[in-house]
Amino acid sequence: MIFEASHGCGGPHRCIALGFHKTLKNEEVYWQLYENPAHCRESLEKYRITYNTIRPHWALKPENDGDHLTPEDVYVKGAVVTISKWQHWAKAAKKKLDQMMEEDALGEAA
Repeated sequence: MIFEASHGCGGPHRCIALGFHKTLKNEEVYWQLYENPAHCRESLEKYRITYNTIRPHWALKPENDGDHLTPEDVYVKGAVVTISKWQHWAKAAKKKLDQMMEEDALGEAA
């Protein structure tokens, strides 16, 4: 589950999209002169593959230390990562939300 950032950015999924799009522009789009729309699509697809399979992400730190991982390492290959200090609030918020949902379900069943 994704929780909205406290600084507000129009919704939780929008926060993630804004972060990715900022990275995409800074690492790919601003450095390229695309010849045509097809070339642009090809370049963006290559970047997407690199972003997910080659480029390490600072937030994906392996549980046993070592170099940062790629999304593929974590979500496809099953590598275990540590939760960054700044992410502990999300874990606590999820626990509270799960508890509230359980209480609501019990109340409806009664």
